Amino acid sequence: MIKKIALVLSGILTAYGIQAQTRNLDKIAGRVGNSIILNSELNVLYNQEKENNYYLENYSVCDALYEMMVRQILVAQAERDSVIVSDAEVEQKIQERINYFLSMAGSREELERKSGKTIYQMREENRLFFKEQLTAQEMQRKLVSAIKVTPFEVEQFYKTLNPDSLTPIPATVEVGQIIFQPKPSQEMEDYAREKLEGIRKDIVEKGKSFATMASLYGMDRTKLDGGNLLLEKDKMDPTFVSAAMKLQPGEISPVFRSKFGYHIVQMVSKTSNTTAKVKHIVIVPEVTTADFEKAKVLADSVARLLKDGKITFGEAVNKYTTDENAKMTGGMIMNMQTGTTNMQMDELDPYAATNIQKMQVGEYSEPHYYTDPYTEQRSVRIIYLQGRVDPHLLNLKDDYALLQQKALSLKQARYLEKYIDQKIPNFYINVDEEYRHCGKLQPWLQYSKK
Repeated sequence: MIKKIALVLSGILTAYGIQAQTRNLDKIAGRVGNSIILNSELNVLYNQEKENNYYLENYSVCDALYEMMVRQILVAQAERDSVIVSDAEVEQKIQERINYFLSMAGSREELERKSGKTIYQMREENRLFFKEQLTAQEMQRKLVSAIKVTPFEVEQFYKTLNPDSLTPIPATVEVGQIIFQPKPSQEMEDYAREKLEGIRKDIVEKGKSFATMASLYGMDRTKLDGGNLLLEKDKMDPTFVSAAMKLQPGEISPVFRSKFGYHIVQMVSKTSNTTAKVKHIVIVPEVTTADFEKAKVLADSVARLLKDGKITFGEAVNKYTTDENAKMTGGMIMNMQTGTTNMQMDELDPYAATNIQKMQVGEYSEPHYYTDPYTEQRSVRIIYLQGRVDPHLLNLKDDYALLQQKALSLKQARYLEKYIDQKIPNFYINVDEEYRHCGKLQPWLQYSKK
């Protein structure tokens, strides 16, 4: 039961379209208050978990139903406790999922053809689903955010593990990087701006569709959805936000420059003082071979300083890197799953993984060309091996951060389990006869109506 609640903490469902298609045709598997869980929805979650999480060997439909009912209890309790997620947050989550599917399909037209739905229909049919998902997650966060574990608790957790079945931990490394992003020439800057000025003129003076022009000429992933973008003031480039929020619905901005390139923005609607729906087109000035050669020359000179001991890694990061995240990470590559700098080899990009194995701790690589897997920007890079831990069995000395996270997750899950059990009597609960044998639901059946 604890393990399943832990899954609820981080689970993400992708039941696109299933609610609207079947809500009036399905058998009801369970109910919490006014919220119902359909057999089709239950099967979507079960099949997804089995497909995506190979280690859940004993995962059953009962587990899936338990997770879904826990989610509905948290949503209902969130309403009672006035825990609210904004419409902007919901819209952002929907847009992220649509962008993902657009990238998989390759174009808006292909996605709509394969799904048999328009993008608009996908948004509207799944709005409630994502609102409930985010509400449950926010309620979970509120409940467990204050829970901490002490070093003593971590040690006690480690002692509960069977010494004969301790997890083998693969080799990990701590890797830093110095990024040299080439600057485009003034000629390429001027060309990009003039190109976008022409696009804007076609839209404003010749009546061409902004969405069509975004699809044809835009140079980021929003082009797949006609340039649609949810603007969030606190999460986006200030220059872009300032230019966009000045606009009235339907108005198109002049061409302006941000750190990403040249933009034009059309205001669709302002959803709040800090969020808005917009369409945009970005043209990124081209970086030429000559620009890359200049960056490579700089990187070569910095590499010599590092290897000669005339400058430290930290000093080089502060003075030369163009990576904005380096201000928070000190130039270290972060493991987004654990929040630490410990990386397994298969979590590194191919060049780093291959060359790190040849390096000694404290050594630097030769400058090399590099493509960021997230932004797809090309640059020149130097990597630095700060530390290495060889393969070993799980232990307190080498794996304290991992054990701390596991101990914390267990403590949070136990708290949630107790919390849910306490709240069950306050809700109308109904479980279909087909699932009344489910062990995890047995304590709830006394509150269930046949």
